[in-house]
Amino acid sequence: MTQIDNHKNSITVLGHPLERWNFYSYVLLVHVLGYALSQLLPLAPYDAYHLCGALIGFLGGVAAYRIGSLLGGGRAGFLGALFLILTPRYYGHIFNNPKDIPFAVFYLWRIFWIMRGMGALPTVPRNWIWKTGLAIGLTLGRYSKGFGML
Repeated sequence: MTQIDNHKNSITVLGHPLERWNFYSYVLLVHVLGYALSQLLPLAPYDAYHLCGALIGFLGGVAAYRIGSLLGGGRAGFLGALFLILTPRYYGHIFNNPKDIPFAVFYLWRIFWIMRGMGALPTVPRNWIWKTGLAIGLTLGRYSKGFGML
């Protein structure tokens, strides 16, 4: 087997040229949502993947706004979201990184719901508990290293 044959096999493991050999070990939310979006809208799967990445990145900005608002009011929330979205590395990765940006976004939501629950102690509303558990589960589902960040 030549190097070219090996490369061809690693690219087409899942039958799609965008899929790499190591993607099977991750639950790629971006690709699942991108495929569904490409079936609903007149978008190519490639464009739909990038659109989904951008939407998930936008949810990170919303989470940054909520955390900032919780800590310092609306102005702090706005500045937190603005600075996050305008960070070149974050902005560049939201379109091209289907593994790390969802992890960062879920981590932000996890921090928000934990902080909000801590402020409501000793009686935390049940829906906040569910949202915190969902955010923790999604973070852990992205990478097992999310467990160490609890």
